[in-house]
Amino acid sequence: MRSYVRERLGGQTVPVHQEHRALRKDGALIWLDVRVRRVQWDHASAIQVTIFDITERKRAEEARKRAEQQRKAEEARKKAEQRRQAQAEARRKAEEAKKRAEAKKQAEEAQKKAEAKKKAEAEARLTATTRYWRDWLAGSRIPDHAWLQALQRSALTIKGLTYMPTGATVAALTTSLPETPGGERNWDYRYTWIRDASFSVYALLGLGYT
Repeated sequence: MRSYVRERLGGQTVPVHQEHRALRKDGALIWLDVRVRRVQWDHASAIQVTIFDITERKRAEEARKRAEQQRKAEEARKKAEQRRQAQAEARRKAEEAKKRAEAKKQAEEAQKKAEAKKKAEAEARLTATTRYWRDWLAGSRIPDHAWLQALQRSALTIKGLTYMPTGATVAALTTSLPETPGGERNWDYRYTWIRDASFSVYALLGLGYT
């Protein structure tokens, strides 16, 4: 403070209004508002110094600053928490999308395997069925002539009418169809008729089957 006054008395340009911190005798820290101006006193130049205790104002300002800092810190914390939650939600959604994609991929692969297995089984059964009927046809004594294919198809048709559990030959694959449109003779041809069955056996014996 003394150096400040000396500078003012020496004509140097120094601020006329300053704030200073000071210690009271009891050790308490206080703030002072020091205002200086040049005056004439007893026909001489003098310095008038006015000191105001602004400790309460400074404390209020510091409290406002701390509150503002706390508010900004809280806003920053909330924004950081929102970013963290948004990032966590984005990661969760990404993980769920990844899991769904993986599950879909596994389901598609399982479906492909199942379809491939079914196709392989169907092809195997078709191959076995084709081999069975070709082997069955190979056991006949059908002569090699122009009607060979017709005779083979007829033999396959008769054989196809066989009821596997009993070996009986049904009369026809139709049921309740009249012999003539609007006629009365509409029999259930799914049963075995002795007469028709004997004709079928006679035909198969003629083709070399026993």
